[in-house]
Amino acid sequence: GDEYGADFGGDYPWEYDFQTGSGAFEDAKFTKVIIGDKVKRFGRKSFCRNLSLTEVQFRGAVEEIGVAAFIDCSNLRRLDLPKGLKRIQSYAFRDCRSMQSLTIPSTVEAFDAMIAEGCTGELYLDCDIVATTNKWGKHPELDYSGNIVDRDCGVFKDAAFTQVTFGGGVKRIGREAFNGNSSLRRASMNMPNPP
Repeated sequence: GDEYGADFGGDYPWEYDFQTGSGAFEDAKFTKVIIGDKVKRFGRKSFCRNLSLTEVQFRGAVEEIGVAAFIDCSNLRRLDLPKGLKRIQSYAFRDCRSMQSLTIPSTVEAFDAMIAEGCTGELYLDCDIVATTNKWGKHPELDYSGNIVDRDCGVFKDAAFTQVTFGGGVKRIGREAFNGNSSLRRASMNMPNPP
């Protein structure tokens, strides 16, 4: 494995467009990855099955994490997603079974279904938990006013989190958001103190 990791962004003379790089680093052997400030999107399976990966650091505001971007990164331990992140697609963190901590910021506006199936550890959320597409990648049914009717998508369906902490940014939790999460032992609210 690469003990120094890799830096994708401004520190090297080359940059990589993850949006067009489907499977760009699939089966790689990085232990640490630093995402530079010019990277805005991860494509499908960007770091799929990178079994040596234990750490990912973000220097800038990645806006979108693609389908199965970190699937089967079985040694990834902690992920603090950056402010500015807007969308997380299906299976982004599926089977990251060594995950001890996953933090999702208040800037996330769109989730696909089942983003963390098989993930363990603690989850900290500071945004609404309502899927914008279902597990087949289709948008849920909308009513005549444009409101989402089908919120049955299970954003964290079949995850294995033991603890979930909801930050002050959480206003809505969609139906079945944690369906099948049988390991969940504790959920708490981390609300700011009133003035």
